[in-house]
Amino acid sequence: MSVSPSTPESPDAPDAPVDTAETGVSEPRPLALEVELGGAVQVHALPAAGEVVLGRSRTATLQLDHTSVSREHVRLRLGPATSVEDLGSRNGTFVRGERIAAGVPVGLGVGDAFEVGSVLVRLVRDGRRQAQRLREEVVELERARIEAALAAAGGNQSEAARRLGMSRGALLARLRAWGLVGRSKSPP
Repeated sequence: MSVSPSTPESPDAPDAPVDTAETGVSEPRPLALEVELGGAVQVHALPAAGEVVLGRSRTATLQLDHTSVSREHVRLRLGPATSVEDLGSRNGTFVRGERIAAGVPVGLGVGDAFEVGSVLVRLVRDGRRQAQRLREEVVELERARIEAALAAAGGNQSEAARRLGMSRGALLARLRAWGLVGRSKSPP
């Protein structure tokens, strides 16, 4: 029995675009590996393209300190398609419950689990990068609203705060955080 790759057309395929209907911009979803080791789950961000070697060696891109893991155990190939390849490990690599042949890349989709020796690894979307990007967008939107309210209020901070539905103290805290404190009038 052989392991077949995930269907690339699947909405969970690693190269499926992020839903950005508001902006009209499409970009690949960032990926990560969840590694279950020693009773803890660690998340490791992956590059959008290239190769990542998992193993015990110091030269491995992602070091897995476990006796069942070979020095250079598997290679992940990332890009339009994602695959995993066993590098001739002693304890083998299992994808979706089946041992894969050494030197033969096997396709992976988001959510697929594989075992590197006895270490469980899962390919997932990296929500940390998406969450950070969302936080940055919220800050940019908030700053634009505050600047617009200050301009509409003629630089009057109390009036701008009232228009925004926030206290003057909260407005001043944000202005300080952005290095805009002391700015009492809108720019000409």
